[in-house]
Amino acid sequence: MSSPVTEPGPIHGGSTRPYRSQKRQRPCDRCRERKLRCQSEGGQPPCQRCQQSNVTCSFLSRPRKRVSAQPQRTLSWQPRSSSMCQGQHRSSSSSSPLAGHPQQHHRQSHQASIISSSADEGVPAPESRDGEPSKVHVSTHIPNSGTLAHALGTPALTGLHPHGPSTQLSQSLDQIQGHAAVLLGGSSESDPWLLRHCRFDELGLRTFHKVHFRHAGGVPTSDRIPVHFLLSADELCESAAAETRVAGAKELRAELDMLVPPAYGARLIRLFHRHVFPILPVVSRTQLGLTHGDAVPDGATLESLPVHLLAALYGSALPFVVNDDQLAVLHMYDQLPLDRVWRVVYRSLHDQLHRPRLSVLQAALLYLHKTASDRGRYAASDTAFVWSFMGTVVGLAHSLGLHLECRMFGVPAWEKRQRRRLWWAVYIEDKWLALLMGRPPYIRQDEWDVSALDDADFDIHHPSTYASAVPAKSAFRDMARLALVADSVQASL
Repeated sequence: MSSPVTEPGPIHGGSTRPYRSQKRQRPCDRCRERKLRCQSEGGQPPCQRCQQSNVTCSFLSRPRKRVSAQPQRTLSWQPRSSSMCQGQHRSSSSSSPLAGHPQQHHRQSHQASIISSSADEGVPAPESRDGEPSKVHVSTHIPNSGTLAHALGTPALTGLHPHGPSTQLSQSLDQIQGHAAVLLGGSSESDPWLLRHCRFDELGLRTFHKVHFRHAGGVPTSDRIPVHFLLSADELCESAAAETRVAGAKELRAELDMLVPPAYGARLIRLFHRHVFPILPVVSRTQLGLTHGDAVPDGATLESLPVHLLAALYGSALPFVVNDDQLAVLHMYDQLPLDRVWRVVYRSLHDQLHRPRLSVLQAALLYLHKTASDRGRYAASDTAFVWSFMGTVVGLAHSLGLHLECRMFGVPAWEKRQRRRLWWAVYIEDKWLALLMGRPPYIRQDEWDVSALDDADFDIHHPSTYASAVPAKSAFRDMARLALVADSVQASL
């Protein structure tokens, strides 16, 4: 028998070992609810987590009674590779309709590195997909942004109730400063079925070192693939973008301002709203400030638009300059350079394809509909470039996740409307071009689930006082329905 191990130190005779157990600091309500360690300076509130989240550090709720440990028969099916998520089924397996599919947890090779990185951060096991880790882990790892609120362009989270359940706020996927959101598919390197069990914060973000995931939010359903996006920093794509870059953004902006002065550009945006938007509603009137037919965007709005989208709006509206009093006189003596404006769009798209955003897809769709100043070009059919560029447009839509129904996403209402209209615009172009050019379509019927357009997809915060002769919701919805017919016709050939 081995001798007992004695405690080091001067323990002799009648002396006793000093009592080392001390009363633990009582955790605040927020840390207790999330089962996180509560740390504070000198034991006085507020704790570090509440201070970082800018919420009230309170001690009102009573500790919950401990219950006896239950046999872990509910975890018998869980593989070892998902050790990061152990313990969460005791509370979330009955509440989440997605928790309880053991057949989805057999991808182990890539997740092992992700799990180990999560353990290095000291993040506790999640309880549900709506749980929330400390904001410190998210904000400190996003490059080129001071805090998470600054990176997302949102105010501090001061309106959250410290005792209520953690819910995901509605935040834009397309306006994350310095980052592009790219969809993680079902067979991508990061398993969406494993990611659904991880803990995301109030903004739907989860960080593993320098890898940032954004949960789409909404109500989980067992018959759909969990939707997550990978947030890619713009600076990480810089080397790849430099290989295809034709000109820099500042250079292209200066060239566009020289071709179309901003004073004339604002009037072109109004012409676009009147004549192009009713047939091709690919932009957000709310974001452009086009609340009625005679609205003219201000200079700040034009400056905020990326150069590829602004040039595409100009190019789409230039054929209608005769309908504007000032632009008609200008065009009579000095024609605006239509082809050079579209050239700016194409040169800018070469750089922006590495960082997919809705504005890139909007500009690409408008580029497909561009008109040429040389009418002789219409004597010949379209070149093979059109169909090749259509493939690029479809690839952009898939990268942005537009082929998935977004009405349950945790994004603003205007972005939901815009995403749905953009998908149907891509679908219309793909089906009609495939039928007219005799090509197999890029979009397959079993790879998208966006519902049909309705009146809600054309709402605007401020009712429009401009009565268009052809309402956008009528013409565009008719084209979408005809595209479905065109697809069935081509499939039967």
